[in-house]
Amino acid sequence: MQENNWFPLPRRDGLFILGLLLYTVIFFSPWTYNVMILNISLLAWGAYLLCILAPLTGIMLALKDKEANLETNIEGGES
Repeated sequence: MQENNWFPLPRRDGLFILGLLLYTVIFFSPWTYNVMILNISLLAWGAYLLCILAPLTGIMLALKDKEANLETNIEGGES
């Protein structure tokens, strides 16, 4: 990654954002309006799952990043 970026974005976070964008394009496309699962449109299922999966995945990524930073600080002897 370039050093002169004003906001360095880790690869894992970039893939998370790309995944969110891809998810929204797939599930919120016009063809999902008429697909019904258990008498509920695929659009509604996609929105519901996005409300559940996006925060959980973001929290897991943040905790993993925090854990990696703690291990680095412990091994490096920094406080």
